[in-house]
Parts: sequence; C-alpha cells; structure tokens
Amino acid sequence: MRRSVVILAVALGSLTLGAQDRSPQPFRTEANYIRVDMYPTVAGRPVDDLQASEVEITDQGVPQKIDRFERIRRQIPGTAPQAAVSREPATVAAAATPAPDSPGRIFVLFLDSNHVDGNWARGISPPLIKALNNLIREDDLIAVMTADMDPRNLTFTPRTSSIENVLRQNWGRDRRMDLTPEETEFYNCYPGKSLVIAQEMILRRREQLTFDALDALVDRLAALQRDERKAVVTISYGWRMFEDAPELRGGSSPAPPPAIGPNPTTGRLTVEPSERVGATPRCESARLSLSMLRSEPRFRDMLDRANRTNTSFYPIDPRRVVVFDEDPIPAACFGPCPPIDLTEDRARLNTRHDALLRMADYTDGIAVVFTSDIDASFQRINDDLSSYYLLGFYSTQKPDGKFHKLSVRVKRKGVEVRARRGYLASTAVPTAPASAAARSGAAAAAGAVSASTASAVQAALAALSALGRERPLRAQVAARTGDNVSRIWAVVESQTVAGRNDWSEGAQADIALVDATGKTVTTERVPVPRGMTSVRVELHPEAPLAPGEYQLQVGAKGLSAGALSSTETVQFSIPQGAAGIGALFTRRGPTTGNRDLPTADLRFRRTERVVMEIPALSDNAGTARILDRAGNPLAVPATTAVRTDSDGTRWRTVQITLAPLAPADYVVSVTAGTENALVAIRVLP
Repeated sequence: MRRSVVILAVALGSLTLGAQDRSPQPFRTEANYIRVDMYPTVAGRPVDDLQASEVEITDQGVPQKIDRFERIRRQIPGTAPQAAVSREPATVAAAATPAPDSPGRIFVLFLDSNHVDGNWARGISPPLIKALNNLIREDDLIAVMTADMDPRNLTFTPRTSSIENVLRQNWGRDRRMDLTPEETEFYNCYPGKSLVIAQEMILRRREQLTFDALDALVDRLAALQRDERKAVVTISYGWRMFEDAPELRGGSSPAPPPAIGPNPTTGRLTVEPSERVGATPRCESARLSLSMLRSEPRFRDMLDRANRTNTSFYPIDPRRVVVFDEDPIPAACFGPCPPIDLTEDRARLNTRHDALLRMADYTDGIAVVFTSDIDASFQRINDDLSSYYLLGFYSTQKPDGKFHKLSVRVKRKGVEVRARRGYLASTAVPTAPASAAARSGAAAAAGAVSASTASAVQAALAALSALGRERPLRAQVAARTGDNVSRIWAVVESQTVAGRNDWSEGAQADIALVDATGKTVTTERVPVPRGMTSVRVELHPEAPLAPGEYQLQVGAKGLSAGALSSTETVQFSIPQGAAGIGALFTRRGPTTGNRDLPTADLRFRRTERVVMEIPALSDNAGTARILDRAGNPLAVPATTAVRTDSDGTRWRTVQITLAPLAPADYVVSVTAGTENALVAIRVLP
C-alpha cells in the first residue's frame, strides 16, 4: 500500500539516529526543516565513527537540536572511462526515475543555452568531457538538460557517451542571430526606435525560460525521493536578475512594421517589405507580463527548495576569466541599438557572477568564475558526494526569507569540519492566526501591503509546501458551516507518478470525515468512471460541525490490473464563527482536452484557465486580485461571479487566465463585504 499524508498544522517531533551505514531514511520536507551535510576530517582523512552527541550546530548563533544524524558513504569503484561500462538501465522508466536505494550518485549537467553563445559552448565542451570522464564512476548516474528541455524527459544513465555527443554539438546559440519564432515575433511587433522594447523583451524572456527550467529541475530531483546530495553542474554566464520595469509597460503600440525574420539561406535576419505585422495582442500581452518579471524572488524560492531537497549547484562560467559582459553592441540587438556604457557593462557582469556565487553558496556548491581551474571544482563535487554525515534539524529561527548563518562544530579534539555556511530561510510560516485573512481584508481593499496582509499571504503560501514531493493521490477540501447546516466538499485526484496512473481504467474512492477525538462523522463511497483521474465528492454530516480540528481520510484503488491502493489524509480546522473555509478548483487547457476538470493539484500551466470556487453566504460577487509572494497586487484580471446550486448552496467563483503570469507562486485574494479568502496557487511553464 502506498501512503501519503498532508498535514497543514506541523507537529514537531524528535528522532536521533546513531552514526552508522544504513539505507537512507525519508527526510522531512517542512519549510523549517533544515538539512546539513558535514565533512569531518583529521589530518585530511575522513572521520567515520562520530556520534550525534559529539556534534553541535547553531543557526544564527542559536544552538539547535539535531533531529537526524546519519553517516552516508558511497563505495565507489575505480575510475574506468564510462565508454567501457556496459551496464544500462533495464527500462525507460528505470532511466527516468532511478531507484531510491540505487548505489550511484546523481548528477545533472544543466546547459543554459539561453545564456551561452555558440563559441563559448564549443570551447567549454572538451574540458567538460574530460572532467566528466574522470568524475563519473560506473555506479553513478548522470543526465543532461538544456534550458529548453522538459525535465520530465530526463534520463539518467551511467554512461557519459551520450553526454559527450550533446556537448560536441552546438548546444549554445548566437543570442543576436539565432532567434526563436517568439523572439522574431517580438521584433516584428516593435520596429525602428522601438526595437529596444523587443531587445528587452527577448532578454527577459530568456531569463524567464531558464528559471522555468531550473524550477522544474529542482522539483524533478525532489521527486526522486533520495536524501543524498544531488549535484547540478550548471554551465551559464549567469543572469541579469531583471526587476519590475514600469517603463516597459508605458508608451503606445507602434505602427505596423515590415516583417523581420530569418533568411532561410543565410540564417540572418532580413526585412521583407511586402508583409506588415504590427504589435499584435499577443505581443502586448507578452510585454505586460515580461515588464512585471521579478527574477530575484523566483531565484530565492528555487534555492530554498533546492536546499530542502539536498540539491547542490556547481555553476561554471564558460568564459572563465572575462572582462566584458557584452559586445559593444548588445546581444539580441538588431537595428539602431545604442552601445552599452562600460560602467553599465561592469555592473551587469557583477550581477551575473553574483547570481552564480549565491547559487553555489546557498546550496553548498562551488562557483567557477574568473578562473580556469575546472578540474578543482569537479574534485570538490567528487569529495562532496562520496562520504559525509547527513544532519537534520527543525530551525527555531524566524522564517524571514534571509540568509541564515550555520555553524557546525565537533567536540572531539583535532577534528576539522567542513559544512555549508548557511541556508536561505523560507518566507513561509507553518501556521497563522485564524483571523489573519479577515484582518487582511481591509488592507487589501485599501490597496496597501500591511504587515497583517503580508502575514496572511505567507500563511496561504505555506500550503504549497505539500507540493514538494510527488504522491499518487491528492485531495482538496472546502466546507460550509453557516446557517446551522454543514457541508463538506472534496476533490480527490490520482496523480501520474513515473509515467503511471492507477485510475486509467476507473477507480473506487472511500472518503471519511473524522473529528479530533477520532470519531467518524460521515463517510461516502464514490465510483470513478474510466478515463477520469479526478472526482468531486460531497459529504452531508447529520449535525452541524462544531469548531475544531478535522481530518478527511481518503482511500482509493484503481480498477486496472496491478493497481495499488493509495491513501491521503488532509487535516483542516473550522474556526469559531467561520461560515466557510477552503476552495475547490477546476482547470481547462490543452492537457484536459479543453474540458473543465476538477483538480486537487494546485500546480497549473500557463496555458490553462483556472476557476476557483469558494463557499459563499451572500450573493455579492465581490472582487479578486492576484498577489505576488510579497502581497503586491498584479495587473492581471480575475473575473468573479456567484453561482447558486439547486440545493441553495452559493459559490463565489473566480476565473483566471494564467498566460500573463510568469511561473511562480501567487495568492488569489477574494473580498466580498465581510467575506474574505486568500488561496495560493503555483504557476508552471
């Protein structure tokens, strides 16, 4: 039986394990649960007999209680070139998802094709091939990913021959000439003096796509359910870390220009005067969305999740020792673009390298910038993944989103310790006062991000922490408790894990509502038709539900041959005086066959339209706004309405088209008189 539990209120426990070699145990993923890799040595030789009582760890100078202490040791055989190794995964599924107990180390080579030119890509490939052949042993697993690749298609193999083939290809691109169809459309929309708009949009779009890929890669590695460190060798110049640009949103749409596109013979851009395109609605929508791009919050969130899943980045600038960031004429520029001031160029270079350095520092990797010593960085990777201690603790520090300094000390005399210097604290909090959402309503109506609004936003975002690990079953709950009548609604959804969905031939789901004493309040059995992977359920308690803690316990089994049982438990609270809690969702897009389907997975694609339904008391449609992680409202429309079911139940609905939103976490704020709701969603590429 597969079992997964989602607990919205986190209970802190204590577990101490002795230091011995064993199969890795599952690691917690709560926002305040921190893991640290420790490398103790005496005279340069590893110490392999430490006990938890000999180790002290502090967070911002405050001692922390070690919750987990485990010795990780990989017995790695010799350094034979991988071309001589014949073992391959037996199936495609095995290559896509390595077994949690497989002995090899996990590597990903991330090639940032959006931020590496072809010449530098070709220059870095030979030393990379040499280093990989020296580093990767016959039990190790490696995958290669480019910035335009879906990480779900990653395959892990012990052989590096396929990696060598990719590196020998021209995986980089000339940022000025090698344009995608979308980038060419930007040029068509903004001609002449407006080409600076197209240039800015292209560079922002490339940074956005790279961060989309890195975000998805971190999630993909988390789904492997391996506690050991995963190493991501990242080949990139670094990133500009774009911020909100109101000036990019300003100005009127330009007049239709001559069409600009690649010449099929030379590959260079040409002007065709016979066609005129103009600033299409799609271009204007992209301009609005890209003007609001804020890379820094996304970057920090990605590093935070990488920390919690023990993923370390080893970024390498393939330009090695570099003085200028850009050519005199900016990259992606076509036409009368002004040259870049040397001071501005230096600032951009520093920003790029600062991003690479932070990526390494925050995840305990190493950044190779302003140096040609690639071999040393790969030796550090080898050391980091071969033999170490894995520590875990619940941080007692405030989740303030800042970098927290860690200090690890061994009491045994003569032992030197190397461990990561700190971590990027989460901005999410596990719980918040029940009245926080209500308090935020007035501030939201006034258009200000008050302290209470910010707190309520972070409380809503905390619910997304349950998305950090794939599970075969998910559930989402809403409840109506007003007018002496209680109704519970739930959406139960089967997830596709490792390419398999056990509901493909239909299923049966059993749902039970249990109160804080363990008493079953009501149950419901629901058949799931063939071809459906989600179902909406309504439960009718005989008596009104009292305020307190409840659990929705779900058990389901698919009807297909070999299907396994799955369970899910959602814990929720009904506060005193609450009329309704929670929200249900439907999605519509290419993956749903353009049908509205209920979903319990709060991750949505930008190609989808989302409808959120909240139990309502009044027929006031109210207003809805999309907020970023800091609580700032975004200029993205959300349409509200009220629907009344045949039994008299009212639902306040919010319809959102996600295309204008960059991949990130958002909060939907809904206000209707005294009724308020804050619900978080995650937008994927």
